[in-house]
Amino acid sequence: MSNVSRRLTAMCCFALLGIAMALAQTTTTHIVDRGETLASIAQKYGTTETRIIELNPDAAQYVYVGMELQIPASTAATPAPATTTVQSSTPRQTYTQPTEVDETTTAQSSTQSYLSSSSASTTEEKSRWLYMFDIGMGWPKGATSFTAAIGGGYKVFQDLYVGARLGYLEAWDTKREGGYNTEWRNGAIVLPIDLGLSYDFNESGTCGIQPYLGFQPGISIVSKYKVKQGSKKISSKNGDTGKFCTDFHLGLRLKIYTFGVWVGYSIPIGDDQKGLMGTDKGVIWAGLCASLNM
Repeated sequence: MSNVSRRLTAMCCFALLGIAMALAQTTTTHIVDRGETLASIAQKYGTTETRIIELNPDAAQYVYVGMELQIPASTAATPAPATTTVQSSTPRQTYTQPTEVDETTTAQSSTQSYLSSSSASTTEEKSRWLYMFDIGMGWPKGATSFTAAIGGGYKVFQDLYVGARLGYLEAWDTKREGGYNTEWRNGAIVLPIDLGLSYDFNESGTCGIQPYLGFQPGISIVSKYKVKQGSKKISSKNGDTGKFCTDFHLGLRLKIYTFGVWVGYSIPIGDDQKGLMGTDKGVIWAGLCASLNM
């Protein structure tokens, strides 16, 4: 009888030991680290978020750094894809993945989006500014003229721009009548103001076309008149300077890789401009130009 009792006692001990070992092997403890989410933990152990929530009901709301989770270890060798939204064991209870790391990631994404947007806005703003330089010759009736101007413009609406340049304009002529040579030379500081369109053929803005029109106000700073007979100077005088002069002009720039050519036509307005150019007729212009987006 004593032998039977000892055998039963030994069998009960083995049974209890087996149950304890089975329970120890079915779960493992995991401590949540920074950057981990319920989905990443489930994927790491090859289980699902639902099974983790069944063993850890508090995890249905959120997980935090340092939280201890009981993880089913029997499926650790079978990875499973993570999902972001699952149904918990409680009916109609939806698990949402709010974590401390998600807020940081969202903030970083927002910052990157803002910087990208700011960079794109700055690039777009810079592309609206234009740099322009013109140099050329004109041919008023019976005279010759020269002009050079440098400045810039700003695209106020799509390809429509407003520009202003600072330049110098000069006209001169030499005639021979009755054995006498007459020479005159007039010059002015001018401020051409343009309204035009700037069409670019490429994204860099180095090739394109610019039709424009505008006014060119100025102040005369040179006015000379000479009469010679051979090499002998008969008379010489300086005309009035400081006079206001202006003209209406229109033209077209054609740029190929920043540099190009331009043609134009100007009409003098007022007697002072007619005196500056030596004619009351329109003037044809042609020359070289440079224009690019800054």
